Amino acid sequence: MIANLDQSWLDALGSENLPDSWLASKREAASASFAKTGLPHRRMEDWKYTDLRNEIAEALPAASAIDVASGASAFEGTEARLGNGFWAGSDAMPQGVEILSLSEALTKQVDWVKPHLGTAKAPEGHPMLALNTALMRDGAVLRIAKNTKLDAPIIISHQGQGARQIMRHLVVVEEGVEATLIEVHQGGDEAQQVQQTTEIFVGANAKLTHIRMQDAGSRTAHLATDLVEVARDATYRGFVLTTGSELARQESFIEFTGPGAEAHISGAYLLSGQQHSDVTTRIHHAVPHCTSREVFKGVIADEARGVFQGKVIVAEGAQKTDGHQLNKTLLLSPKAEIDAKPELEIYADDVKCSHGATSGQLDAGQMFYLRARGIPEDQARGLLIESFMSEALDEVEDDAIREILTAHVAKWLAAHAGIEMENLEGAS
Repeated sequence: MIANLDQSWLDALGSENLPDSWLASKREAASASFAKTGLPHRRMEDWKYTDLRNEIAEALPAASAIDVASGASAFEGTEARLGNGFWAGSDAMPQGVEILSLSEALTKQVDWVKPHLGTAKAPEGHPMLALNTALMRDGAVLRIAKNTKLDAPIIISHQGQGARQIMRHLVVVEEGVEATLIEVHQGGDEAQQVQQTTEIFVGANAKLTHIRMQDAGSRTAHLATDLVEVARDATYRGFVLTTGSELARQESFIEFTGPGAEAHISGAYLLSGQQHSDVTTRIHHAVPHCTSREVFKGVIADEARGVFQGKVIVAEGAQKTDGHQLNKTLLLSPKAEIDAKPELEIYADDVKCSHGATSGQLDAGQMFYLRARGIPEDQARGLLIESFMSEALDEVEDDAIREILTAHVAKWLAAHAGIEMENLEGAS
């Protein structure tokens, strides 16, 4: 029996219908699934550290579309824009790239959308995926045609100004493509509930770099779920930088569908005040000869709380699997908290897999070494934190993108850790 506190979410089901389409049956099934479970809660193993019934029990009113000015992002590339979860326009895309709103794609019955939307492999009975499918109204659908090589990133900028925002994105990267996709999430200080699901299909011999910078407002609950399928000899590189939102959960569910596939997922989370950030990953080595790497590092100050749940599953017969998982967190306050749960689930015998998770404070010996050489305390702290974070940031291959992300980290340190940016720059 679903708890009464979920009723406001149930009342919203079916109220934001897309144009009549073949999706109707999927939406009905998703509605029924969510009705059985309600919002995730701590009695669900995957949500034991992030109980949404306590955090966002009541659904805010649905958001209305807003205009979004172009060029708001610090990144350079070709931009598409969403405001409050609704399509707000895009620049002219380069040859080989097609991007449009989800609602328009369904209305026009764009032929490549139907074979992909709602088909990515996902955890069974996932409440927030069911909710997203039942309520999705708009989002971005992106297709990069076979053998396209992009010199500049595709950027999807998200701006929010309150209320409930439900988005569904679809990214289809065809065979032989090389491309970078950047998502930027920003928002004001109004109460917001953002729930985004992104289905990503990386074709054979393709390479997709996917960067997400989440810097939403201080009263935002931001829930993002990526469902990624990686085909034969393809590579998916994902990086998430989290500094915003009162409550954030980033989920990455990756499925290898062909041998020789690789996934490198990494990220950095910087938290202060009473922020709560949850990174949950699952990489399924369903076929042999695939490689996965995870590197997530965090800095937590004040009374903030971080969560890392990483799971690597090696299926029976998935021989020659190579999987590595690492999570490290730096705690800047006695009241800061990290809950880490790395897992390996292996059903094959010829594999190379490892995982590790550590947490602690700044090393007193290293601080003494720097202070003894005349480096001021805040500058010494900054150098140690910068060095600590570099392992995660170095996972970003593009120099220009990495510099922007590093500058954002330095800005956070100046605001929340008492470290002036000019001190960091002077010490570099």
